Amino acid sequence: MIRSLGILFWVPFLVNDTIIPSVACMSYVHYGADEHTYSGIVYNVQMLSPFLSTFWIYLHLIQNIDVKGNEVFYVTNRMKIGEICFFYILYSITNTIFFVWYVTLYPSLIWEWLHLVIIYFFMAGMAYFLSYLLRSISVAMIPTLCYSFLAIVGSGSKAPVWSFYEPEGMSAFMFGTKYVWFILMGVLFFALGGILNKRYTSY
Repeated sequence: MIRSLGILFWVPFLVNDTIIPSVACMSYVHYGADEHTYSGIVYNVQMLSPFLSTFWIYLHLIQNIDVKGNEVFYVTNRMKIGEICFFYILYSITNTIFFVWYVTLYPSLIWEWLHLVIIYFFMAGMAYFLSYLLRSISVAMIPTLCYSFLAIVGSGSKAPVWSFYEPEGMSAFMFGTKYVWFILMGVLFFALGGILNKRYTSY
């Protein structure tokens, strides 16, 4: 599955494991472990990594939805939920590498790591559901991208209930209230995506 993505497989690594840590490192060298560096890390990871959590999923599903002549997939390898979960877990693991350093600087960022893992799950389920609902990867990416963009720019100083953006990072209280619903919505998206996936044919 990874080989089939080609060089595009490395795009999330370029952003999450090169660009964001480099910006955080420069901020740390200039400002030290102060509020400016903390806010920069929180903003950058929430701005870029949620949408990228769907990147591998959309690329992988192209061969089953947009590419014609793959009838064998609809008979022998129709259900893709296991492969979607694989990409979700892989993406979460790769994004944990630099969070070890972030948490060393700011122990409270352990909650931000959990926050992102929840959002990745929610976004992966959304991508799975929209892909089979709209039957087009390019079309499915549009609402995902719009949501990711509006969640950041439309939030202001306080994020609305539908937005995953938290300017101060997530807290334990938020996990027990707001983000339980994101987990449940992710489960719902996966369930609905699985139903649509099972019924999907394109002969």
